[in-house]
Amino acid sequence: MKEEKISGYSGESFTVKNIKGESLFGTGFIYKIIYDDEEKKQIIRKTLIGLNKYYMEYIKRAAPQSFRRAIKPISLYFRSQLGKWQACFKDHHFSNEEEVRFVVHVPDEYPPGTPDEEKIEIKHRVQDGYLVPYVELFIPKKQFDFLGITVSPLAEQELAESTTRSFLRSVGYPCEDEEGKSLIRRSNIPLRF
Repeated sequence: MKEEKISGYSGESFTVKNIKGESLFGTGFIYKIIYDDEEKKQIIRKTLIGLNKYYMEYIKRAAPQSFRRAIKPISLYFRSQLGKWQACFKDHHFSNEEEVRFVVHVPDEYPPGTPDEEKIEIKHRVQDGYLVPYVELFIPKKQFDFLGITVSPLAEQELAESTTRSFLRSVGYPCEDEEGKSLIRRSNIPLRF
């Protein structure tokens, strides 16, 4: 099934590499987050129309008793789309963040014989009392030219900004643009408890 390109939606893929820069078995995508509800509806509508078209074409060509076979690829495709939508749809109240997400698809199972060093290692950290899975990735600086970082609303806003600045400096990224303006911004979203 072919995915139609829609502005800001189709993720640009990248090769997943570990922190040593070695290629791993997995796929990564960069998604520009979509905040506009009408754009989300358009994406979902186009997908459903495409799936219906695929189904109708399939049952025209297939024997009457085999049309149920069309359901499995449609179901798999729709589930993959739900995963993409979950990764790139966000409430319009957060639109000032202009977020971009790096999403790594880790296989449930690796093909037999895949060397351990090519498998993506899933690590875990504790955040707000929950175990959160993450992967360490190598992203060359030339591929990670950002316009700024928006720090989410926190009770300790100054601390969040200073630790973000410290982190950027420790990994060799700039904290200001050419004009000396800070690349670290505060979110306009009010803090909620």
